[in-house]
Amino acid sequence: MTEWKCLMSLQEKKFGIKEFTAKGENAEAKTGLVLQKVVKGETQVVLGANYMLVIEAKDGVETKNYEALVWDNPGEHFRHLLSFMALLRIV
Repeated sequence: MTEWKCLMSLQEKKFGIKEFTAKGENAEAKTGLVLQKVVKGETQVVLGANYMLVIEAKDGVETKNYEALVWDNPGEHFRHLLSFMALLRIV
C-alpha cells in the first residue's frame, strides 16, 4: 500500500470530495451537517484514491470537526464514504 500524502490545496473544487463527505453522512445518519471548510487533507493512491479529510461542519448551532475517509475511483464512476466520525475536542 502506498503512503499518505498531504493535499496541497484543500479548497480545490476538482474532486468534490469535501461536499460528498457531508452529504454522505447526512444521508446515512439522517443528520443536518453543513460543511464549513476542509481543515486538513491527505490522499493515498490505491485503485483510484483514498482521501482522509478533517472537515469543519455545523450541526445546528454547534461547529465540530469530523474525520472522513472516502474512496474515489473515477474510472469506475464510484465514490464511497468508508468512515465518518466526530473528533474529540480537547479543552
